[in-house]
Amino acid sequence: MNSDQTNYCIRCGTALRLEHHFDRQRPTCPNCGWVYFPDPKVAAAVLIEKDDQVLLVRRAVDPRRGKWTLPAGFIDAGEDLDQDAIGF
Repeated sequence: MNSDQTNYCIRCGTALRLEHHFDRQRPTCPNCGWVYFPDPKVAAAVLIEKDDQVLLVRRAVDPRRGKWTLPAGFIDAGEDLDQDAIGF
């Protein structure tokens, strides 16, 4: 782990290990499943209109799994907001 990351779970104190989550290797607690994200929680959404209608998607994850929303997601540190919006 890097020195700019936490080495132990903030919930249970277990040593973290790298696991694949959300397209990256992230420090993860093997005991309780907590995942460390070393960046501020910035999120972006896009508004897509066609023929006076708005595109909505059904949430696949909690909170509010199954509810309708605009296409959106978290932006990791160093990512470009415009490029991430294109990826939605």
